[in-house]
Amino acid sequence: MIVTVYQENKMKKGLKNIFSGKKKWISIPVLIILVIVLYQVFTKNSNEINKIVSVTRGNLKQEVLVSGIVKAKTDVDLAFEKSGTVAFVNKEIGDKIYAGETIISLKNDVESANLNEAKALLESKKARFNELSNGGRPEEIAIKEISLKGEIQKLTNYYNNVPETINGAFNNADNAVNKQTDDLFSNDNSNNPQLTFNVYDQKVKNDALTHRLLNTSIIADLNTINDRALSQELPESEYESSLKTVKSDLIKVQELLIILTEALNKTSDLTDTTIATYKTSVATGRSDVNTAIQSVTTLIENINSQKITIEKTKSELDLLKLGATPSVLSQARSDILQAEAKVQSATANLAKTYLRSPITGIVSRLEISQGELVGAGSIIASIISNQNFIIEANLPESDLSKISIGNKTEITLDAFSEDRVLDATLIEIEPAERIIDGVATYKIKFAFVSDTIMDNIKPGMTANITIATKEKTNILIIPTSTINEIDGKTFVTLITDIGQTETEIQTGLKEFNKIEVITGLEEGDKILEPIKVN
Repeated sequence: MIVTVYQENKMKKGLKNIFSGKKKWISIPVLIILVIVLYQVFTKNSNEINKIVSVTRGNLKQEVLVSGIVKAKTDVDLAFEKSGTVAFVNKEIGDKIYAGETIISLKNDVESANLNEAKALLESKKARFNELSNGGRPEEIAIKEISLKGEIQKLTNYYNNVPETINGAFNNADNAVNKQTDDLFSNDNSNNPQLTFNVYDQKVKNDALTHRLLNTSIIADLNTINDRALSQELPESEYESSLKTVKSDLIKVQELLIILTEALNKTSDLTDTTIATYKTSVATGRSDVNTAIQSVTTLIENINSQKITIEKTKSELDLLKLGATPSVLSQARSDILQAEAKVQSATANLAKTYLRSPITGIVSRLEISQGELVGAGSIIASIISNQNFIIEANLPESDLSKISIGNKTEITLDAFSEDRVLDATLIEIEPAERIIDGVATYKIKFAFVSDTIMDNIKPGMTANITIATKEKTNILIIPTSTINEIDGKTFVTLITDIGQTETEIQTGLKEFNKIEVITGLEEGDKILEPIKVN
């Protein structure tokens, strides 16, 4: 039963009026019903009532709170997280530098291209989601059907090219084996072919004879495949298997030609002119076979790629005809999240090509020049802070994954008013853990951003640190007190025109007593929030 604070007070006032005699006209049956209703309301849970709240849009920040100590400042040594070639050096020793300013940058054409590609993918996933949400219009279905017919025709054309491609491959292989290398062998196509010149390397000679004997059967196999492809229309599956066999046979022909080149380099009874003539013939054969291998390979790849394109187009057409189901929309949302993750990853990789100062100070060390290669982890620059102090704190292991170098931070000191908020930046996270009171912690360090805030600050002062780790804008928000956890799932009580129901939701970013709603609710939905009363 839903009871607001206002309704509760109204019921109490009405009951008081009844028993004070101000409404003596009320009948006994009505009084009995009223008492039963009030009993159910106030005895079901005398310490809790329900308030109706709306799902709203707003902004949330994820923050990590930790206490630390002011300490004397230390120098900051800087190194790249990845190796690369230096593109620019923007500072010199002795220059002043501000927090966040770039000192050195690496060449990052690849990283920039990856980021642009990730952004383009994200936009396409968003467009796809919008298309699914809106459903397919008749003209879109018609266009997609035409597209599918075109893709099928492309595949048909590729299969129609198979006989011609196989024929060309056979002719090139036959020419290479039986014409270009004819003068190098006697008894060429017998079971005992022999070289027409001496080879002083016995292994090379044996290899040449073995491969020539093998190629007699290879050429016969290619001839059979060629005759079958030219004489009749074959099933698509046989065209594909024939292309794979032809490619394998061509590679064996190529191996023969490579070995013959080596054999000509190890002969002693031929004139230089004859060797040059033979090598030219073998080279011609190798060039023809290479061309055939490339043609067959390209056709195989085109067929495989086109089959994938057709299946994709069919799926898109089916979606347009059937409309997007909830599961399809859910998958589309997941695709967007994955694309966003790729953008974040690409952004992070690009950021690693810039070496930025985490503090304001003076460049005291710079050991690199434009065009030089730099290794990951090699210290190449140092900054002396022009501030007097830093802050050290011990962060619990549970919060470690939420922070990163460069996080903006607000500091208040116990010695001063809470209104005096100092800006700082997270500059260091020690990799080794420290066990404090049985809890794994990691030492982290902060540098003050401004150089005009140091008056009256002393080492040893206690600092209250708020680290801003993540922020989202224009998202759905509800109070955390409205949530019920049941068997690992998250529910809220949703109010509808016909009553109330437990609705499962997916939550995200949390800030104190507010939490983001990713799925399950819409803006303006009404839900119950339990309120403790005395």
